[in-house]
Amino acid sequence: MGQQARMNFKRLSTGLALFALISSKAGRADGLVARKSPFDPDQTMDRLVRAVEPSGLAVYARIERAAGAAKAGSFLRPPRC
Repeated sequence: MGQQARMNFKRLSTGLALFALISSKAGRADGLVARKSPFDPDQTMDRLVRAVEPSGLAVYARIERAAGAAKAGSFLRPPRC
């Protein structure tokens, strides 16, 4: 595996691990701090991306759960992951 492939794999692995930690209830129970943002969801995500990308982390997707639920005929409030 080349150096670029290893770097991409490392970034992907780190991103998936962070996503799993943030989205799991176990992660919250282990000390993850949740805070209400004074910004709307899009601004909050934009700020988060600007904060993590300089350290080499990458945001691969923004998931809009409400839109996915609507396509499936269900309703979810509009939080984003």
